Amino acid sequence: MPKTSARIPLLHQLNIMQNILVMESNIDSDLEEDVSLLHHLSTQRYLTPHKKHPSAYIYSSSDLVQLSSHKFKQLCCTTHESFQRLVTLIQDDTIFHNSSRFKQRDPAIQLAVALARLGFNGKTSNAIWS
Repeated sequence: MPKTSARIPLLHQLNIMQNILVMESNIDSDLEEDVSLLHHLSTQRYLTPHKKHPSAYIYSSSDLVQLSSHKFKQLCCTTHESFQRLVTLIQDDTIFHNSSRFKQRDPAIQLAVALARLGFNGKTSNAIWS
């Protein structure tokens, strides 16, 4: 079930109320308040402020190397040595070097992200390959 926002139904109800007020009321102050409220709500993306999620603490392959063996194995589900062998095998592949104006992350970081996602969510990743 998709997550729905309270904003869209609220805007819809305000539009209906505004149309009713325009038809029934001669009081301009009420109408102006409703129009300003409707304008404010329609220009705001969210009704409540959102918390910013903390970004990843690993920004480069040197940060990966500095992790302790235990933390590295928890994150990547492998040892430093096995990880380095994998990086050596894949780093020259053309998939990691594009000619786009948007630069890709280092292959080591991309591999770490993939291993972390596959390791933390084994049920879903297993379903992909079966």
